[in-house]
Amino acid sequence: MRADLQFKKKQLDDAEMTAAKLQIEVEARTADLDKIKNLEVRIDKEMETVAEGINNMEDAMQNKFAKIDDLTAEFEHEKQRLHLIKELVEKYKSKLAQQTTYHGVKHDTRKNQILQSDVYNRLNDIEKRLIGNESQIYGIQQYIEAKGAESNYQSHFQACMNMCNDINAEVIKKSLQA
Repeated sequence: MRADLQFKKKQLDDAEMTAAKLQIEVEARTADLDKIKNLEVRIDKEMETVAEGINNMEDAMQNKFAKIDDLTAEFEHEKQRLHLIKELVEKYKSKLAQQTTYHGVKHDTRKNQILQSDVYNRLNDIEKRLIGNESQIYGIQQYIEAKGAESNYQSHFQACMNMCNDINAEVIKKSLQA
């Protein structure tokens, strides 16, 4: 009886181990099944997206190719409009060249009159002298500032006062120690 009991216990333990292993296997297979279901859902969504993309592309191709006649007509209209503008510009080109030449000659004449004027020459001479004077004034100002910086005694005065204070402090310290 004891042998039977031990044999039955051993079979029970083996059955429990097998049941636990099978339970783990079932859980793993259930997780795999869930993954496959999720994958199917994603594949379905991807297929819908691809189908929508194909439909959009087919619709775009049909609409664009249907509008070729309209685009061609619009192109021809724009081409004619630009051709008319080009003709108008070519007509005005020679007249504009004549006007430019006329105004250029007029400008050169007035420029020569100004250059020959006594007032203009005097003003130019005065301007040159002013420029020379300004450069001299600037040089003198720079010289004055440099000499002023050289004669600045405040920093030396402050250094001497600090040194005197240090010496006095040392003298007082030594007198108190003695």
